Amino acid sequence: MENVSQKPITRSPLSLSIINSNWFVIVMGFGGVLNVSAQLWGLTGSTGQWIRGGVWINTGIFAFLLAVWLIRWLISPAKMWQEMMHPVMGHFFALIPIAMTIIGMNWSLMGREVGVIAVNRTMNGLWLLSIVLGLLISIVITEAQMRQSTHNSAQVSFAWLLGSVSTALFPLLGNIIVDMQAKLYPQWAQFVNITDMAFVGMGLFLFIFFAAFLFGRYFSAPAPPAPGTPTSWLLLGAAAVLSLSILGISRDSVMIKQLPISSFAIFLGVALWGLAGWSFLLGFVMAFRVWIQKKLPFTLSWWAFVFPVSAYVLDSRTIAAALHTTWLTTYGDVFSVLLYLFFAIVLVNTVVALLTGRLFRQG
Repeated sequence: MENVSQKPITRSPLSLSIINSNWFVIVMGFGGVLNVSAQLWGLTGSTGQWIRGGVWINTGIFAFLLAVWLIRWLISPAKMWQEMMHPVMGHFFALIPIAMTIIGMNWSLMGREVGVIAVNRTMNGLWLLSIVLGLLISIVITEAQMRQSTHNSAQVSFAWLLGSVSTALFPLLGNIIVDMQAKLYPQWAQFVNITDMAFVGMGLFLFIFFAAFLFGRYFSAPAPPAPGTPTSWLLLGAAAVLSLSILGISRDSVMIKQLPISSFAIFLGVALWGLAGWSFLLGFVMAFRVWIQKKLPFTLSWWAFVFPVSAYVLDSRTIAAALHTTWLTTYGDVFSVLLYLFFAIVLVNTVVALLTGRLFRQG
């Protein structure tokens, strides 16, 4: 039987296929920067207007990419299925539900702009769509990779963590929904909170399983192609997102009287935050080594430098609030400077690549 996942993916420079699932990483990175900015600077005055303007821009980018993605499924379902089964491209399909979640989190900043009812409905709809689509994609992609008797080590990277990142990320939007809607819709808030617990469990154990597999691959095989180096930062993103989700669920469960206060949840959150810090250092060393060898040309994968750091900043500030430690807040602020630096570098390179057409030749 022919293995569809191993067939080469061909793209015409004039077709919609040049815009693939990888592009949603832009929404992921930009949305993370907006969420950090809102926490650092607030939503009042001109700063709030700029942030809400950014939310509209990110929503427009997401809507455009989603429309292209859906049109591609309608006109070429066989090619889209081939991409989804591919050992490299398939994992990036998880970026679609991740982007939905990020947009939902961004819209929580839009209360005064569009009204509370519209914000609540948008967040609820995106949360439901993201968990259904994310669960489906993670199962399909994982099952497809399990059917492979062997894996080309050059095709195995930390992008394999995207499935676990997605299932752990959905509760971040769920936590916001519970915070904002617990008094208005208590039964709905309870349902969201319990569902979030289940998805954190999925994300945590998938993270453990895939991280163990990936470390084994890196220790036993040659380094993957240099353009895939930025995906190593997804280890940071996964750990930080898991920590944020656990801390948020613990806080909200107490608020809606679902569970008693749990010091273990805070301990686990801090422990994962520690793993995130270690992962940042590992990712930085890996990226720096490839960069000084002049083997790190710009691709959309550079956006993987942005979102994980934004998650780490939010995680640091959340832990600081939970433990009432001001130095952790300062620590997070230092990383926010790094976040804005990375964002500026990646954004400029993206615009240049877009204007020169190089972005469309990356496939």
